[in-house]
Amino acid sequence: FYMGGVIAELLANKGCDVTIITPSPMVSYWTQFTLEQEKIQSRLMGLGVKFSLQHKVLNIGRDVLTASCVITGRENTLKQDAIVFVTDRTPNDQLYKELLTAHTGGVLDSLRLIGDAEAPGTIAQAVFAGHLAAREFDEIINPDVTPFRVERTGQL
Repeated sequence: FYMGGVIAELLANKGCDVTIITPSPMVSYWTQFTLEQEKIQSRLMGLGVKFSLQHKVLNIGRDVLTASCVITGRENTLKQDAIVFVTDRTPNDQLYKELLTAHTGGVLDSLRLIGDAEAPGTIAQAVFAGHLAAREFDEIINPDVTPFRVERTGQL
């Protein structure tokens, strides 16, 4: 979403020589949908951050990193002193799975998968998921109904 660009900016501002490697065709790919992508990439370019777009990391050596183009497979090697990974956001639903047996066995009355355990996201999304779960606690949820009220400010 945006984290790679933020970390790259922080490191560049601290004097580091930064290269972003991403399989996406642009930096901070999702931000194109929030109309922030051009500003982010422009700012990073102004800080001297280099980009290796549409590439994935293949191998990490002591002083070098090998990446390949996700389109052509062509490999290139970059010198590096350190690597900061900003990777896929994979849910950790282990606790939910462990409690599922207790729920299906009748030991727990309710069990709900929310937040980062369901799908990692922003802090705002986690807060919303927690707030919604608390409001709906012990309610029977109809998945076909919008889980929030839509407030109208005038007559329709």
